[in-house]
Amino acid sequence: MTARAVIYVGDLEKMVSFYSRMFGLTRVDAETGFATLCSAEWELSLVQTPEAAPTTAPAPRRSDTAVKVGFSVVDLDATAALATALNATMDPPENRWVHRGRVLCDLVDPEGNVLSLSAPE
Repeated sequence: MTARAVIYVGDLEKMVSFYSRMFGLTRVDAETGFATLCSAEWELSLVQTPEAAPTTAPAPRRSDTAVKVGFSVVDLDATAALATALNATMDPPENRWVHRGRVLCDLVDPEGNVLSLSAPE
């Protein structure tokens, strides 16, 4: 069984591009209003809804959700550079913390969704 997460987005194609480029996920469907992106470990479904579209630029950080999607990466600094190139923002290095041998920090995608990143210590 593959782990699965769902993120609601305003601009489906923009966010498909972001998650594909940011995390190396591959789109496996082409339904109107939905996209499923996969890796060997899990799948991420993006669901388009007008309520998720940011009303300002940059998008405000959506930190009032009870769940945060997490991604493992090889290098947080390299990930920060790619995030900037893709119009996302990563919390500064001083906000990183260590848990169970991994360094963690938050990344905010172009629509304001907060993600958790972890990398080897």
